[in-house]
Amino acid sequence: MTWDALGPVGNVIPFRDNEGLREAAIVNYEFWHARPELRAIYENSRRLMTAPWAMLGVALMRALHTIPYTVQYQSVLGPSPLNAMLVLVGDSGGGKSLLARQVDHVLPFIGGPRGLVEFTPIEVGSGEAIAEQFAHTLDKDDVARGLFRGDLDWFNRDHAVMFGFDEIGRMMKLGQRDSSTIYEYMKSGISGEALGRKLVARNGVLLRQGSYRMTVIANAQPARCGPLFTEDEIAGGFPGRILWLQTKDPGAVAEFDPSELEPLQVKSIDWSPHKRIRALPEMDEAHLEDRRRYHLEDRDPLDGHTLLTKAKIAIGLMRLNSRVTLQYEDWAMAQVVLDESVRVRTQIMHQVAETVAQEDRRRGQAAARQAAAQEDATTTMTINRIVRLLAGYAGEGKPENMWRRSLPNRDREFYDQALLAYKGW
Repeated sequence: MTWDALGPVGNVIPFRDNEGLREAAIVNYEFWHARPELRAIYENSRRLMTAPWAMLGVALMRALHTIPYTVQYQSVLGPSPLNAMLVLVGDSGGGKSLLARQVDHVLPFIGGPRGLVEFTPIEVGSGEAIAEQFAHTLDKDDVARGLFRGDLDWFNRDHAVMFGFDEIGRMMKLGQRDSSTIYEYMKSGISGEALGRKLVARNGVLLRQGSYRMTVIANAQPARCGPLFTEDEIAGGFPGRILWLQTKDPGAVAEFDPSELEPLQVKSIDWSPHKRIRALPEMDEAHLEDRRRYHLEDRDPLDGHTLLTKAKIAIGLMRLNSRVTLQYEDWAMAQVVLDESVRVRTQIMHQVAETVAQEDRRRGQAAARQAAAQEDATTTMTINRIVRLLAGYAGEGKPENMWRRSLPNRDREFYDQALLAYKGW
C-alpha cells in the first residue's frame, strides 16, 4: 500500500500512533507519516514549535543543493538545472533565522570534511557579486593547475552557492539601486542560465549555462512581496519558479510536544555514476500536456514554470529519501507540497492586491485633498484680485451698480463674494 492509498490528502485524521504521543488532528497525515524523514520533520517541528512546511522547505533546498551541478533533470523537453528558490513567508519576528539552525539539528546531512554538510547562505549587495561568489577570473597563468589567464577559478569543486536574504524587500531595493539589478541576476541564476558578465579587459566573471548549482532562501513579509507579482513578473512566470511556504502555523501551538528531539540523518550519496535524473513517464506526459496548453493559449502565465518547480520538489523528496532515481510516490507527494505552495502564493497575491488597493485609495484621497486645497487657494487669490478692482472702481467714482459689468466675464461669478469681502461683511 502506498502513502496515497490511505485516503485523499488534506483530510483531518486523528493522530494515534504507537509511540504513545498525544492525540492531535493532523492535516495531510499520510504525507507527513509516509517516510521517516518527513515524520522526523513534522514531529520535531512540533517539539520546536515551528511550522513543518517551513522546515520542509529549507530541507528541500538543502537536498537540491547537495546534488552536483553536473546532475540535471532530464525530461522529454530536455535537461534542466536543479537550481531553486524558496520564499519563507511570515511577519517580522517569526523566527525565520532560527529555522536554519533547527533544521541543522533535526535533519543533518552526512558529508563534508567535518562529517556533516554545512549550509551557510550568503547575502550579496549587487548583481555581479552573485556570479563572483562562485569563481574568479585568473589574471595570470597557473600552469601547475592547468589554468590560464582568463580561466575561471572556482572557489569550491561543487560549483555550489546558497544565497540568503533576510527580507525580500531588501533584495528588491538592491535591485533598484544596482544598475545590473540583483533581481535579474537572481532570476537568471534560478533558471540556470549564463550568469555574470565578461568585460573587454577579460576581467569579470561569466558562468556558463548549467555550470553551477544555486539555491536561494529568502524571507518575506506578505505585504512586501508586491515586486514579485507585477504584471511583467506574472507574465514571465517568475512566481511559479518559487516555492512559497509559511513560517506561521497555529498547529505549532495546538500540537506542541515538549518531548526530546529525535534527529534523523540524511545519508550521503555517490553521484559520480549519475549525470541525469530521468523523469517518470507520468512526468513526461505532464510536461507534454503543459506544452500543448501553452501552444493553444490555455495556460495561466502564472503557472508557466510551476510544473518544473513540482519536478524539483519531487527530486528534493527523492534526495531526502537517499535515492538517485525517481519513484511515482515522489511525483505524487510533490503535488501535496506544490498545493501548499500555491495556496500560500494565492494568499500573498490577495494581500498584495489589497495593499495596492489601499495605497491607491490613500493616494486618491490625498490627491483629492490636494486638488481641493489648490482650488480653494485659486479662489481666494481670485477674490482678492477682484477686491482690488472694486476698490479701484470706488476710487474712480464709478457707481456700484456698474461694478459687476466692469469685471471680466471670468470674474463675474465671484463678484458677490468679493463684494462682501470688500465691504468687510
